[in-house]
Amino acid sequence: MGVVEGFQDIIISNKPQEEKNELMKLLIFALIAKLILIYIVAMYLWPYIMPKLFKSVTPNPSFLHVFAFSVMLSILA
Repeated sequence: MGVVEGFQDIIISNKPQEEKNELMKLLIFALIAKLILIYIVAMYLWPYIMPKLFKSVTPNPSFLHVFAFSVMLSILA
């Protein structure tokens, strides 16, 4: 489920408001967890692993570069 579709499904559903609030909290928590994982990859995993696999990869990308890469992969998938 995509992020936009997830929020849309929660808003237009016929569920009670209390259940909608719980689903929104869960979706926001999932977004925060995804951002934390992207940060961990950008700061700790990428600089050590990716340059060894591919010679043309930047060894120390910023968080924004890895986040943009994640967004592009989500759009393509």
